[in-house]
Amino acid sequence: MKHALGLAVALCLSISLVATDATSDTSFTITGEYLTPLSEEPTGESDTVDESQQSWSTASVVVSYEVTNDDGDITVVEIASGEFVDSNIELVGEIDEPRIATIKVSLGNGQESLQRTALIQPGGDVVSFAIVDRQVSYRSAQLVLNGAADRVQDHTKKFTVRGDFRSMQDELSLGIVTVSGPGLNSKGELARITHGSVLLEDGIVTIESEILEPSVLLVTVMAGENAFNEYYGKVEIVVEPNSEIVIEPRGWSRELVATATGGRHERLVDSWQQSKEYQELLDQYAKSYKDFRDAWEESWRAGQAAAKTTNTDEAESASTTSETTENEEAKSTDEESATDEVDVVEQVLAFSGGKPPTTGCEHVELADEDATTIANNNPEYHILFLELVRLRTEALETIASNSEDPMDILLAMDLGAYGYNSDNIKESVPLYDEIATILDKDLVARRVTPARDNIASFIEKDEIDKSLVPGQVAPNFTLPDLSGVEIALQDVASENDLVLIDFWASWCGPCVAVFPDLKELYSSYHDDGFEIISISLDSTNEIWEEASGEHELPWLDLGDIAEAGEGLVANSYGVISIPKSYLVDQHGCINHRNLSPEDLETVLKSRYEADF
Repeated sequence: MKHALGLAVALCLSISLVATDATSDTSFTITGEYLTPLSEEPTGESDTVDESQQSWSTASVVVSYEVTNDDGDITVVEIASGEFVDSNIELVGEIDEPRIATIKVSLGNGQESLQRTALIQPGGDVVSFAIVDRQVSYRSAQLVLNGAADRVQDHTKKFTVRGDFRSMQDELSLGIVTVSGPGLNSKGELARITHGSVLLEDGIVTIESEILEPSVLLVTVMAGENAFNEYYGKVEIVVEPNSEIVIEPRGWSRELVATATGGRHERLVDSWQQSKEYQELLDQYAKSYKDFRDAWEESWRAGQAAAKTTNTDEAESASTTSETTENEEAKSTDEESATDEVDVVEQVLAFSGGKPPTTGCEHVELADEDATTIANNNPEYHILFLELVRLRTEALETIASNSEDPMDILLAMDLGAYGYNSDNIKESVPLYDEIATILDKDLVARRVTPARDNIASFIEKDEIDKSLVPGQVAPNFTLPDLSGVEIALQDVASENDLVLIDFWASWCGPCVAVFPDLKELYSSYHDDGFEIISISLDSTNEIWEEASGEHELPWLDLGDIAEAGEGLVANSYGVISIPKSYLVDQHGCINHRNLSPEDLETVLKSRYEADF
């Protein structure tokens, strides 16, 4: 009997130990896969997998988290690592408590890497990720989680975004849903973060994360395998602790629909987005955009077929007689002459917005804006989109003006009320000043004051920009070149016939893209009195000097160097974005602004070539 009792006690103790061991399990599992449009299960055939695919499908993976001590020193703790085998990987490791960890995937020799954060929990669910490689030059590979993302450690701050895209499941191949905006980073600090970037599974996605206070986040969806079926949709949502938002597509509309039951999102978004007028317009927009894409694809394919036919015809015509060739050459000459005749009447109009020329600039030839009609070539879907923006903006501005809740006012302005594209933008500053006296001081310092100052600066620059039109005097300035020599616009203008003032920066792709064209024009017309002054808005002299050397600029290369492009000259010209340029004459008068290289060539030809 005692022996039996001893066995029973031992058995109970054993069960207890097993149970205790199970609840304190410190293991975790992470799985990953490599996906391409060719097949979600790579075949391994050499004719379907190129070199970059092979690289990512055998990439190395490291999982780690950071620990910060009392002195602020950061230690990186690696908890798992391995390599893809046959486009898949499984990692198993140990962790003592829930951690926001970084999953980093790297190609060999540090050529390229991708990374994503995820909540790793001891004994928790398997964390699954994927590398999505669309195999097109304009889309980089992405590292995303599969089906769901959970960053929640403090459930009092939890919010949930659920996406239901089953209505477009067939169209959304390799669809990725991303939620980004203000949030808490891995150190628990306020920052702009990606709350989740998740691959759709059977058209469904769930992203759970933490938010400290009511905030506006951006939800985007990107899918498709090529230019013909590529899909991009977006919507802004208002989240707060314990909120849940459901995202759905509306056909091929690039504007997603986001709904909530109760809370600030319902007041600030559902109230207008769910209106009959907005929904009907959204349906029209979705259909028009789909029709536009279908027509574009049909046109492209027809062009490809025509090009193929042309190539065949050219091959057949290789044996034509010299007489035919001579006739064709004569025809070509006649066509060139006809083109030259068209060029004679070509001109670039200078619009001043109805503002008359200032004293000393009466000679600048301005377009008759009352008699000139500029055709609106926007496609129908874009016109409908602008109407959607108008409805949205009007609704948000009504909310911001009538609400007695200062947080609702701030969120409405975060969503676009009295924003940068609003006709009523000047109403924003008084509203920011008003809520700044009511809201918590810390929140005001973080969110209200920066937004207020940014939009006030924009308004000031925008007014300057609108005042500097053809027929007005360009503000004089003096700036150094790379050797430190100070050069004044007034001196350069007086010594030349026309001067192009061109604002640029090393990071501005469109700016440097026109340099080859400008070099040709400079070479052709510099001796006639055409000069260029390029003004770098880079943040340091070193960056400016390196970029100038790379592009070998042959003209006057000056620097308005300051942080964030806030140089004195840029501000005096109201530069909000670049590229931006002004063509001024020897009197310092603006003749044109923001000319394309083609239009600039037309202006220079008409001025310097007698037979033009």
